[in-house]
Amino acid sequence: ILPPARSAEEALRQDFLSYLEEEDGRQLHSASLSLPTAYRGRTLRYREKKTRESRLFFLLGAVAALLFLLKERQDRADRAAARREQLLLDYPELVSKLLVLLGAGMNARAALLSIASDYTEEQAKRKSPRAAYEELTKALLLLRAGESESHMYRAFGRACGLRQYMKLASLLEQNQRTGVAALRNILSAEMSIAWEERKNLARRLGEEAG
Repeated sequence: ILPPARSAEEALRQDFLSYLEEEDGRQLHSASLSLPTAYRGRTLRYREKKTRESRLFFLLGAVAALLFLLKERQDRADRAAARREQLLLDYPELVSKLLVLLGAGMNARAALLSIASDYTEEQAKRKSPRAAYEELTKALLLLRAGESESHMYRAFGRACGLRQYMKLASLLEQNQRTGVAALRNILSAEMSIAWEERKNLARRLGEEAG
């Protein structure tokens, strides 16, 4: 009776398994097991066998990372939209306060400083920041740092980033440089438009909430 004929590859595999058993027997009483580094003059290399589960975990990790990035991007977009809505809602109120103080005899700089001061006092009680007044307070700090009034107005308009605030900043800067005839009339017309836009925005937000 003869054993079945084996191919060269099968014979090599059997010989290698026998070699591993011998190595295992030699290290039977060793504190640790060392894998052989060579076999018949050939260098041996090892790698972890990847299972389907490991590939699945990798895929799930990649999907989770993508979802996290998308959520982060959506959160930034939501915060930007909420800030824009808040700026639009606060614009007519800010112009109205400015108009009242100008009518009381204050110049634009003193009026804005008064508005910012009142806002700071209110914040100590309610602690609900409003983007427009926060940006105004930051811009007014430039005056203490030695910046010009014109630069302060431009910084305020750019920080708010909306057409309405840039227009207001431009009017105030022009008034500071050369004086704008009938500034109060211009601001009064601007306030009327702003209140109308605020009503439309509030109506739209109400419909979306509904």
